Amino acid sequence: MAPFVTDRCIYLSARHVSVKDAFSDHPSEGLPYIFTKEIVAFRWDGTPFRKYILDEPVRGFFVDEEKSLLYGFGANDQNGDVILVYDLQ
Repeated sequence: MAPFVTDRCIYLSARHVSVKDAFSDHPSEGLPYIFTKEIVAFRWDGTPFRKYILDEPVRGFFVDEEKSLLYGFGANDQNGDVILVYDLQ
């Protein structure tokens, strides 16, 4: 997953999990690790300043700092692909 960069900071995904593990309590092997539930924000000097723990796994994200929102591209068993919205405050 690519980082998301703003004038204020750099957002990176951390601790990726597999597709199967994202929706199961049972570990899987051999699947691509594309989902994450953790986003870490770094200042431009490289100092980490915030860690966001999401309640649903995402495989991509966008940050709107003016609205303090993180939009995540995820999936769930009921609806397939979904857009998730998280308040960053």
